[in-house]
Amino acid sequence: MPIQWRDAMSVGNEAIDEDHKKLFLLVNLYEDAIAKHNLFELKMAFQGLYEYTAAHFEREEKLQAAIFFSGARAHREEHQDLVRRLEAFNAGLSDEGKPRISLEVAGKFLHDWIVNHVLQADMKMRPLLMGRPR
Repeated sequence: MPIQWRDAMSVGNEAIDEDHKKLFLLVNLYEDAIAKHNLFELKMAFQGLYEYTAAHFEREEKLQAAIFFSGARAHREEHQDLVRRLEAFNAGLSDEGKPRISLEVAGKFLHDWIVNHVLQADMKMRPLLMGRPR
């Protein structure tokens, strides 16, 4: 089931919210490529997701520093953990046509991780961001 953005997912910062919408779209594209069994599309979707995730994490961590977010260290560790997992997933995508990882398991993990991270970890910033210029 594709991830659908809802206004209740807003952390109170337009740039971060737009990043989250894009990440949802990229995870949805990845899951769609899995369903189609299209390894080329899968690799392209994964590469886009990996690159955008890294850029988003950098923006989010800079924002956390600017608002003196007390949970920044733990939040950064969550980001680093996901990057390590993404690198492991990427290593499991074989160029020989048969992936060495369960694409469905990887897709479910990414789907659940991004939704849970936005709704739980990122929402902790919301009280500090509400009322600030967007």
